[in-house]
Amino acid sequence: MVEDDKDEDDYFHAHYDNETLRLIREMKENIERLKQKGITGVVLKKIIQEMEKTSRLVVTTDFRIILKDFNNQEITMAPLPKAIFFLFLRHPEGISFKELIDYKDEIMHIYKVLCNGNFPSRGKKSIESICNPLNNSINEKCSRIAEAFKYHFDEDIVSPYIIRGERGCKKSICVDRQLVTWECGDIMDIECKPNASFAFLNFLKMKSKHEIL
Repeated sequence: MVEDDKDEDDYFHAHYDNETLRLIREMKENIERLKQKGITGVVLKKIIQEMEKTSRLVVTTDFRIILKDFNNQEITMAPLPKAIFFLFLRHPEGISFKELIDYKDEIMHIYKVLCNGNFPSRGKKSIESICNPLNNSINEKCSRIAEAFKYHFDEDIVSPYIIRGERGCKKSICVDRQLVTWECGDIMDIECKPNASFAFLNFLKMKSKHEIL
């Protein structure tokens, strides 16, 4: 076995479960058979592109993010990155990072809803940092959002759900909004009602997952 193949096998074994590894091996074997029958790489690439699809995205009544057509995979993230994700999901026209100050109240509301009406002491300061065009916080949150999706899928598959845009231009999530379902309704219409037990439960959850703002 050449070194490149060894590295590839090491990568697969480090990142995928046994069933996924079996499917990868079968796919490679089938691709090799097609090549032996004269099917070119261009044709194979087109076949793969035709098979690729964008999954429906569901925001559940308890604000979980589910990719419906990818085996109902849940995409988990901490409340603040999720609030930013929901903000951009609500604005298909896109938002310039330097204009985020105009959306501060919206971010605050979404964040409070995700925290069951409670507002962590660091929350206001963190949101102010996100809205500060001289601060790198928004880029960090966007990176965490991207990492949450790429933890489960390759970047090419989840690209439509990631906040992107040219430098200095509006950033947006390009997924077709007809594929997005808000089972919770318009999150801006949800009243924030503090829950006394939420702070302790959220602390335990964040501690177990090492989540931070």
